[in-house]
Amino acid sequence: IDREFVSIAKSFANARIRIEGNTDAVGNANFNKTLSFNRAQAVVDYLIKEYKFDENRFIVIGNGSKKAIADGVTGSSEQYRMTEFQLVTE
Repeated sequence: IDREFVSIAKSFANARIRIEGNTDAVGNANFNKTLSFNRAQAVVDYLIKEYKFDENRFIVIGNGSKKAIADGVTGSSEQYRMTEFQLVTE
């Protein structure tokens, strides 16, 4: 986040930032949805606290295990315990 994303987000000050949290396929769907949203929200909270970003720039999404299941993952996989960033210029 610090090395790669912050400078890009600052360069595109008029863009909104979509942050999507994801999980692997362990646990039930409701738990994973909440966990993935909380994961994305923690990143937003960090960016607001450390870099003073406007909280209204962020779109926070919790995907749960949707991407892992789509890729055929049926259990634990650290690869899907991630947060993704996207600049949104509308």
